[in-house]
Amino acid sequence: MAVSKEQFLQLFKTADLKKLFVQVLGWDSDKYSFSEKLNEEAFTCECIAEKSGFKIVLVKPASGKEVPVYAIRKKVSNAVTKRFRENLIVFVSNTGNKQVWHYTIRKSGKPSLTSEIPYHTGQSPELLFQKLQGVFFDLDEQDNITIIDVSQRVGDSFEKMLNR
Repeated sequence: MAVSKEQFLQLFKTADLKKLFVQVLGWDSDKYSFSEKLNEEAFTCECIAEKSGFKIVLVKPASGKEVPVYAIRKKVSNAVTKRFRENLIVFVSNTGNKQVWHYTIRKSGKPSLTSEIPYHTGQSPELLFQKLQGVFFDLDEQDNITIIDVSQRVGDSFEKMLNR
């Protein structure tokens, strides 16, 4: 079964990313949340979905703030990775008009690479639709999927962007 573009667009445009991952992409619901404070700036981190230990983490800055600059996103990513080695972070502005999808690609013996996909209201989410099709999990896969499988699938999907 493939991801329905109509279903994807409906949930994406309402910014209901938890429902998108759990109901459309076949991930499991997660409710863990925590705060990170970096350079006197606070961030709320909410795990919205998980699959075999791989976490999807929604990160929002303190109220009234926008998505942080790359250097701060990288520090937040490092802090999240200390808690959950395998993760995909979605930085979201408090107004909801901007997102940055952040994934760190790790390969043994090589320096890590960061893949980011920015999105703002009014922009077509086609690129994210294409990327997220690669992280869809069918019911038939649920019992045998490991964190290695999930990491490989997410990595393959987001790494393609770096190879353009």
